[in-house]
Amino acid sequence: MKRHPLSIIEIEHSEPPRKPDKISKRREVEGHFETLWRTDPQMFNPLRNAKERERINRSLNFLEPKKSHDKIKAVDLGCGEGVFAKRLLEKEGYEVLGVDCANIALKKLMEDYKGDFLAAKNDCMPNTTLEDDAFDLVISLDLLAYLKPDEYRLFFNEIARIMKKDAKTLISTPIDFRSENALQKFIELAKTELEIEKMELSHFSYYIKLKDIFRAPKRFYESSKSPLIRKKALSSRSGLLKKWFQLNSTSFLGPIWKLISFATSPIASSIDQNHWLLLKLEKLAKFLNSENTVSHAIILAKRKLLFDEEPYLPKTIERKGKRQIWE
Repeated sequence: MKRHPLSIIEIEHSEPPRKPDKISKRREVEGHFETLWRTDPQMFNPLRNAKERERINRSLNFLEPKKSHDKIKAVDLGCGEGVFAKRLLEKEGYEVLGVDCANIALKKLMEDYKGDFLAAKNDCMPNTTLEDDAFDLVISLDLLAYLKPDEYRLFFNEIARIMKKDAKTLISTPIDFRSENALQKFIELAKTELEIEKMELSHFSYYIKLKDIFRAPKRFYESSKSPLIRKKALSSRSGLLKKWFQLNSTSFLGPIWKLISFATSPIASSIDQNHWLLLKLEKLAKFLNSENTVSHAIILAKRKLLFDEEPYLPKTIERKGKRQIWE
């Protein structure tokens, strides 16, 4: 341990610790997602349940019909194994670059694809190495949820940077319906760089809550067996919900919840795949409480024009009391 020459206090370093540079930060992110893809690839599968399948279909249907015969150059940020990218290629007139920070995902992306209109690139949001003004369509489906709060502004800035002047961007994100003004905060962030042309909201909160009720016994039991799982679960809760989880995830109640989970887990799995129930509960949520049941948002937007990008239109100066030259 070194002693600072101007202080009697012993410190660990003679210099303040340096912030990690972009390269080391990128390697850390890549390593994190590579690990997740190896240990639990199902969490990235957009077809894993009824809610995720509906999200993909709504996002695909949200795109405007192609107006020109030219190829639309699209990039799918956080493409994963390429479910959406391949669905987009089923529509004629697109060429897609899939971007992800996990090589395992990119390998799955290129599997079983035979054609010239799909490519893969290893890169990380919100600081990519993609060129400026490069794409006609920028796609980012639920990627924002994986970023840190201090990266949200960078996310929208990066999307605007790689968009062509007349390009569009399709962005979707889960909305935390338990948080106050979550949807409004997302819209305000998007408007810093984009002009939103249209938006579609999904009201799946009742469906999510019902599924959570039947999943709770298994979660209580797993948390009672693993201090790490319990700590992570408690850190994501607050108030009465945190106290309730803390009480039910003790080692004493664990065996009881294990027995109950044998009955509730199959019901939770059935709800997870029930598309009819998803839509019926969404209709009920819209009818009873449309403002506070939003669980997902999709926007189609264009890039905000900078002042020097606006077309110059000469203004006519009108002089009162004098005839204009063309009169």
